[in-house]
Amino acid sequence: MRAGRTPNLEIRSFLDSIDLAVAKVSNEGKFAEIKETLRVVVEQVITRSEIQRIDIRIQGLEDDVDKLKARLGPDEGIKSEAAN
Repeated sequence: MRAGRTPNLEIRSFLDSIDLAVAKVSNEGKFAEIKETLRVVVEQVITRSEIQRIDIRIQGLEDDVDKLKARLGPDEGIKSEAAN
């Protein structure tokens, strides 16, 4: 009579361990692929602070355009500073 696990149970346990290891390696590969995809996406995404800076810059440019328009006469082009 043998004590302990039977060889079939030990083999089954070993095969189960191999299956788990293969699944882990496979998942790590998938995780690496997802991580790389995420890295690429993050590089291409604009942040809120960047949007706010762009909005501020656009507003400043709009103000500059409005000032230039205010200095233009109907057909005179830019009014001279001395006339103001």
